[in-house]
Amino acid sequence: MLRFYVLFALVVLGALTLMAAVVGGPGWWVLLALIVLLALVGVHDLLQKKHSILRNYPVLGHARFLLEAIRPELQQYFIERNYDGRPFDRDTRTSIYARAKGENEEQPFGTERDVNEIGYEYLVHSTRPVDPLPEPPRVRIGGPDCTQPYDMALLNVSAMSFGALSANAITALNAGAALGGFAHDTGEGGISRHHRQGGDLVWEIGSGYFGARTQDGGLDEAKFADKAADDQVKLVSLKLSQGAKPGIGGVLPAAKVTREIAEARDVPQGEKCVSPSYHRVFSTPRELVLFLGHLRELAGGKPAGFKLCLGSRADFLGICKAMVAEGVTPDFHRRRRRRGRHGCRTAGVRGPHRHAADRGPDDRAQRFGGRRAAGPGEDRRQRQGRDGRRHREADRPGRRLHQRRARHDDGRRLYPGADLPHQYLSGGGGDPGP
Repeated sequence: MLRFYVLFALVVLGALTLMAAVVGGPGWWVLLALIVLLALVGVHDLLQKKHSILRNYPVLGHARFLLEAIRPELQQYFIERNYDGRPFDRDTRTSIYARAKGENEEQPFGTERDVNEIGYEYLVHSTRPVDPLPEPPRVRIGGPDCTQPYDMALLNVSAMSFGALSANAITALNAGAALGGFAHDTGEGGISRHHRQGGDLVWEIGSGYFGARTQDGGLDEAKFADKAADDQVKLVSLKLSQGAKPGIGGVLPAAKVTREIAEARDVPQGEKCVSPSYHRVFSTPRELVLFLGHLRELAGGKPAGFKLCLGSRADFLGICKAMVAEGVTPDFHRRRRRRGRHGCRTAGVRGPHRHAADRGPDDRAQRFGGRRAAGPGEDRRQRQGRDGRRHREADRPGRRLHQRRARHDDGRRLYPGADLPHQYLSGGGGDPGP
């Protein structure tokens, strides 16, 4: 009955205000107009059938939607601590803003964090410090079948497609890659003119084969070879699956397929652009590794590898066995984040218990794009990689650590099947074959 009480109170208040307006000054008429407006809103709330909250609590129910709208601001400015935000906390954003403006980013007087917390990571002093390296350390990407290996930086721009990001964002990212001397992954959306700012490119080919596709959605080898021959393209990366939308595939709505996007992806303008959930040119691990070898040949000997969101250990071991059986190895492989945490996921896989499973091998993955090597506690380390503590890793001890790690893990990470037990490669142990 509360909904009727609210409306009744507005009617009574309106009547009293009307009498005051007749006797008093013009200000009462303004108040009367406001009360009449609220009464009309209350009548509308009672009659509408879309929101039960407004129907049960006319007028008052709008406060709930108002508070819900400003909830992120209330959380950010009044509740959240400087190091609580995700994916980037306030301390990290402040540091980024200071760097962009050329200002001093150091913060005095210690830290707000609990340095005794389990898992807190830090750097310690060394009795044998070394001189800074003349150039940042790099990792050579390219196996024995690669004739044009590429020396890649340890931090790079990960895959984000033109279409998912705006033209200005792609332009800024590639120009930054050119200034910093690192690589820029195009994402599966193809190479657009906005990628032509001088930064090295990792051309990612997904199941839609955008930028090198036939009219029926297959791979156009002539187009691929022509674009891969560009000096700006340094590596070719084959994307096996949709980590954010497993089993569904990606869709770019027709309204977003502009002339520039259609040109970059080789798709009709104004039509829905679909990235299938599977590849048409291969279906088994043997076909996969052979296709990777073929892509490397079409690219003129440039490094060719693949990226996957791993669902089971057996899947990866099957690919390793196929490498041994066919004598073809990719030049690199990358494993996406464990649960495909992306904002574009559908509601069915975005819930707290419906993450896309990714139980990949611990430290077998060669990963770039600003991500650390996989291992136990990987998600925690990636989160910590975004806070202020990691900024100190640019100092000499940190660079020395990264350089040593790159040399030690080079062979193991570039050739993931090299140190696997023999029974996995020969079909023993109950694991499925290729």
